[in-house]
Amino acid sequence: MKKVLLLSLLSLFSSTAFAGELSPFDAVIECAPSTNKSSSVGHSTTSYMVSRIAGRNISDTMALTYFSQYPDAYKKYDAIVNAVKNKFPFASNEFTNDVVTKLHSLHGGNSEDIKTRRKSIENAIKNNLKDPEDIWKAGLLIHAYADAYAHTDGELNSKQERAYAPKFGHLLHSLIGQDPDQVINPRNREKYLAYSEKLFNILKTKNANTKRYDDFKKLVRNSKCEKDRCLKDELITKQENMIIEDYSACMNEKMKPLTKEQVQSVMNQIK
Repeated sequence: MKKVLLLSLLSLFSSTAFAGELSPFDAVIECAPSTNKSSSVGHSTTSYMVSRIAGRNISDTMALTYFSQYPDAYKKYDAIVNAVKNKFPFASNEFTNDVVTKLHSLHGGNSEDIKTRRKSIENAIKNNLKDPEDIWKAGLLIHAYADAYAHTDGELNSKQERAYAPKFGHLLHSLIGQDPDQVINPRNREKYLAYSEKLFNILKTKNANTKRYDDFKKLVRNSKCEKDRCLKDELITKQENMIIEDYSACMNEKMKPLTKEQVQSVMNQIK
């Protein structure tokens, strides 16, 4: 009976359809927009903006944008879904625990653990950027990297900083209006800017535009927006947003969904 109830509950979280047959690399090639075309804030929008400013080509940019959002878009790898599974012994396993503690960075560690985790993910991203066929892995790791900054309580880089724990995550903070995933919230902006700067340095190429990145930081820091939707509209154009949405739709249609084994192989790189 418990298993039936759990499966019914988890089915409520399923939304986006993933039904393609291509490998991640082949789907990236298939769905890449023409370089002649121009196109959630913390993940896809940031990955798109920072990658472009860092000088990455359009194919890499779109792949990183898509896969950095994948763990939230595909509910099989969602933090809430797997946190629910972890409450039932028959549904909990290494994979469900790693999704919560590694992919979504809800590990409950102290300030030193946080630093170690961020550095580990940073190194893993760099390693996976070396091979075009691993670009999807870098994208998933970028999701974990963003969460390694967002999913902590306390001042950035202070001894008091703590990662949210796997059992309840940031549920309480979200309920009282302090959702750490809301970039525009004043208490979250410095962590977001620290993350985006680290990501810029990781992705930076010889074609990087440092001045444009400084303008990006200034826009975020001085924005008068009260909602992330408003900030997103300030950061990217409607045309860019349409390109991102079209690319995501194409990937969802053309690519075979990532398997647990594929995702686990990425999570195993996070120490």
